[in-house]
Amino acid sequence: MTEFPRDEISKRGGDPEEISDRYRDQKPASISVSWSDFVETVCNEDDDIEYIAAIQEALSELRRRKRERDIVMPISAQWETDVQQRLIAEYAFAIPTREALEYLREQGPLIELGAWKGYWAYELDNRGADITAYDID
Repeated sequence: MTEFPRDEISKRGGDPEEISDRYRDQKPASISVSWSDFVETVCNEDDDIEYIAAIQEALSELRRRKRERDIVMPISAQWETDVQQRLIAEYAFAIPTREALEYLREQGPLIELGAWKGYWAYELDNRGADITAYDID
C-alpha cells in the first residue's frame, strides 16, 4: 500500500491530521439529474474542458446516428450502454465544470490522493493551479 504523503503535505503548509479530521465527518450531497438536465448542462458548458468536449461530440454523434436510423435505442440508453463507460475509462468518473475547476484552483496549493489517471489534476494544471497528484500506480 502506498504511504500517505504526509511530508509533502507538511512541506506545502498543511497538517495532514488536521486536514483529515476536517473532512472525515463530511458527507457529500448526492447529485442526481434527469437525462434532459444532464444534456442541457453539458451542452451549455465550456468545451475547452476536454471531457465536456468529448461528451458534446459523443452526444452529437448519437443524435446523428439516431437521425440516420443507425441506432434504434433511445439516445439515453445508448449513452449508458456504450458511451458512458468509454468516457469514464478515458477521463474520470466525475465530470469537471468551469465552476468546480475555478473553485479548486483558488483553494491551492492542492494535493489529490487517488488521482487515478490524473485528469482533474491535468485540467487544474492547465488553469494554473498548484497541484500535486498521487495514485497507487
